[in-house]
Amino acid sequence: MSEAIKMFSGTPKTGHEESFEREVAAYEALWPQLRKTHVGYWVAIKDGQVLDSDRDKSALIQRVYAHWPEEIVYFEQVLPKHPHRTVDIPGIDTP
Repeated sequence: MSEAIKMFSGTPKTGHEESFEREVAAYEALWPQLRKTHVGYWVAIKDGQVLDSDRDKSALIQRVYAHWPEEIVYFEQVLPKHPHRTVDIPGIDTP
């Protein structure tokens, strides 16, 4: 287990973090179908479903938050290949 995981594994998650993680997991589950229908589009995921999509990320964000201003919504661009995500956390060094 990495030091970063050890450091944060005991920290309780907030409701917002749990909601966000559910939306990310929903995107992951939806990705095989989305790559057939939405490649190049940005999608907005809420409650495990695609709310809206657009090639213009800014337009999508404005439209979604006009309807759901206080909600947790996950935005991701659908790419033809599954992206490898790297998260850089300042101050956390890996050995």
